[in-house]
Amino acid sequence: MNNTHVAPASVSGCRIALVLAILLLGVTPGALAQDMSWEPESMFFENTPIGTTETRTLTLTNIDKAVPMGIDGFEWDYNHMGTYAYEPDRPIPTILLPGESVEIDIRFTPVEAFTFASAILNVTNTSANASPLLYWLDGMGVEADPCSPFTDCSGTCIDLQNDVNNCGSCGNACPTPANASATCESANCSFVCNAGYEPLGDECIPSGASIVGLTNLLINYWFAALEEPPTIVGFGPGESAVHRRDAIENMLLNAREYVFTGVYDHACGLLRSAYLKMDGGYPFVLPPDFVAGEGVAGLAERVEAVIEELDGLMPDGCPLPEPKTKP
Repeated sequence: MNNTHVAPASVSGCRIALVLAILLLGVTPGALAQDMSWEPESMFFENTPIGTTETRTLTLTNIDKAVPMGIDGFEWDYNHMGTYAYEPDRPIPTILLPGESVEIDIRFTPVEAFTFASAILNVTNTSANASPLLYWLDGMGVEADPCSPFTDCSGTCIDLQNDVNNCGSCGNACPTPANASATCESANCSFVCNAGYEPLGDECIPSGASIVGLTNLLINYWFAALEEPPTIVGFGPGESAVHRRDAIENMLLNAREYVFTGVYDHACGLLRSAYLKMDGGYPFVLPPDFVAGEGVAGLAERVEAVIEELDGLMPDGCPLPEPKTKP
């Protein structure tokens, strides 16, 4: 490789020089001699941090159907600022049989920030009727990010993938439920329950919680979801929305009273009926839902938890109801 220093030139001047060289050689860009092709047509290394190396691949192909072709040299007709930011990795010469290709990795290593670092790579060959390939390269060097691969959050380098106080974005702190520790994994907030507790929806409850404890959690969740702004509202036209919401509330409150007094079969019936009215299947599931909103899924989880506990306490069980679908 010829590393003879070439004085810097403007981008426009380089392109003019390239066009003149092509005209003198009788070569047209993208369609050189009949026995050699290349891809990509040109290379652009964009926003490469100073002191790092980016690699792209130039593929040369002998498209002659009968004659081998020798690639006998690389020469730089121009290489930005004399720093030789570009360098091919493959030794020359090499012989290409008809239809054979060779891949040449070209490395770009900027040593300072600049808008464009241009180069013209002259690839010569042994074919009697083929002109050399004048291959155009451009690159952009940028100041390296001192926080890379992390993110600068108010002057501190933060791993947004795993930081509970900056999860996914600067300042996004993960909430911590009672009896739990917040976690951030792959930029998503979650939590891990403390010893002696297990997850139920977005909170942690004592492991093996009693039926009374689960029912209280259910009722507490219901009233919290009705606070402003509500995450659970009635579903239906006009005043029917309020009536349906109230109907669900009455079912839940009455079910709690039956749980407290040990009348589990009545509690089971009410909770199964309420569950069918909040399973999110409307309009394909009968009967239609009585409540709507983003809090309904959490409510359904807590109803399921109480029903599953009742199922283990009752001699005949209390299975979750199968939804009735429209024909």
